[in-house]
Amino acid sequence: MNAGISRLSLALAMSASIGLAGLPVTAPGSASLALAQSGPQSAPDREATPDLAGLLAALAAMQKTEPLPGLSVGEAIDPAFGIRILVVDFDQARFGLRVVEQRTATGSHAVDFLETADDVFVINGGFFEKSSGNQLSPSGLLIAGGAVVAEEHPRAGSGILYSDGARIGIAPRNALADRSALREAIQVGPLLVDPGGVKGIYKDDIERHNRSAICLRGEVFTAIVVEGGMSLFQLADLLSLPAADGGFGCDVAINLDGGPSTQALLRAGQEYRDIAGDSPVQNAIVVFPRGPR
Repeated sequence: MNAGISRLSLALAMSASIGLAGLPVTAPGSASLALAQSGPQSAPDREATPDLAGLLAALAAMQKTEPLPGLSVGEAIDPAFGIRILVVDFDQARFGLRVVEQRTATGSHAVDFLETADDVFVINGGFFEKSSGNQLSPSGLLIAGGAVVAEEHPRAGSGILYSDGARIGIAPRNALADRSALREAIQVGPLLVDPGGVKGIYKDDIERHNRSAICLRGEVFTAIVVEGGMSLFQLADLLSLPAADGGFGCDVAINLDGGPSTQALLRAGQEYRDIAGDSPVQNAIVVFPRGPR
């Protein structure tokens, strides 16, 4: 949707082996088991602003698995505020992305966007408009398979997530004038981390919503999905903070549509993670393994 109606959307056990994001890799399901064994918890506070130190502690405790070469996944849990953060890292040399449109005029859910058995991951994409007949259309620039589905709109987001078929990038909208080589692109935003690793959100609106984002770090692109809600300001904190300080250390990162649109599904090896959205969406980002180069 456009800016006016968009859906914006612990135990410190460290393993000796390190995943793509510089975080520990361990056996599947152990994070959930640790949470289950931690004993009774008080009811989470779903209204107050989450404590940044607690979120960083949750990330530090996150243990990751590597179900496929070049793909690692983990979940960080902050039980005090009822927050779950799904983190999926992809090596750009092994995985690419494409933009997929809805299967029906009234939108689709995450699982519906997976087109082949090789697709390993899907996450909701850009903002969209909803007609009086509940038909959905992209709010801004959308390129899928080299075809321009919708043109840029000044209120549909300040950034563009794109792929030229070989590399994945994130750029401010006004810095990407030549789009002739783009195979896939979604206009969305705002940029949570500006190019160069600088935090891109300067004011905290203190609005907790489910969130989804894409972060680039060197040769790795990372999908982040937040359930339980946090503000864009806090998400930008986590993404921009250097890894040495407990953050993601993103070179650049972009916010995707959020709120009830937030949804994702991972199916890789023995790993299956499903974050169901509250509503259908118009487009999504699908990750697939690259063939031999």
